[in-house]
Amino acid sequence: MTRPENGGFILNRKLPASLLCNQTAQGYSIENAFSGNPNFIWKSDGSINIYIKITFANPIKLSGGGIINHTIPATATVMLHYYYDAFLTYAGNSGSWTLNEKNMYKIITEVEYQYYSLSIALSESSSVQIGEIHLGDSLQFPHNFSWGYEEEFEVVKKVDTTDEGVHYETPDDKDTYTAPSFSKLTVNFDDINNQYYTTYKTLIMPGKKIFIKNFTKPECYFGIVPNTKLKAKKKRTGDSYSIGFWEDAIGGVQ
Repeated sequence: MTRPENGGFILNRKLPASLLCNQTAQGYSIENAFSGNPNFIWKSDGSINIYIKITFANPIKLSGGGIINHTIPATATVMLHYYYDAFLTYAGNSGSWTLNEKNMYKIITEVEYQYYSLSIALSESSSVQIGEIHLGDSLQFPHNFSWGYEEEFEVVKKVDTTDEGVHYETPDDKDTYTAPSFSKLTVNFDDINNQYYTTYKTLIMPGKKIFIKNFTKPECYFGIVPNTKLKAKKKRTGDSYSIGFWEDAIGGVQ
């Protein structure tokens, strides 16, 4: 049985055939929010109610979504809506998303429609930005990673030593410089039943993904799984896997 506290991914990013937004600031097209680059932002014009109509070429299945590099305030209400047809005959919605600073996600019971919309209701007039809207398939780990996770903080700078043995950095500490930062995670799993080997193979397939440490917590990351090979270490009690995840750097090119 899948436990609610387990983490997982939102995989298989779905790309719409057309987009329409009722509130867009000049120069910040809604297509920016589906580019795969969270630094390539969409921005609203300051209106209270925002609707983003998302149309796919054919009915597609969704069981999760995320909003990355956003400035949506904690008082807003965010929902994904489903429609039976192009006339927007209402079929249902995801329920309200749990708001979280910078990145948020929502796991839903799988649905299959061609027409969707994302609504953002603000309590007061405000311009908001979104770096990426990621809609796809949720995958929850059969049980959570066994040994926690490793996390790196990385900045872009050159570190060296002169011939006189003096240490220096480029840029140096006299510069006003903010380097983009991102997390590199390594998640290890132990005692996994070998029936899940096919499930874990999907994690290393190409494409941007959302990584969630714990489905009961609001934090999530957006990026790639750098592994090109999945190695299962066979033990008497089950398989062991090690999966990496590199977060996209916000504020610069990784």
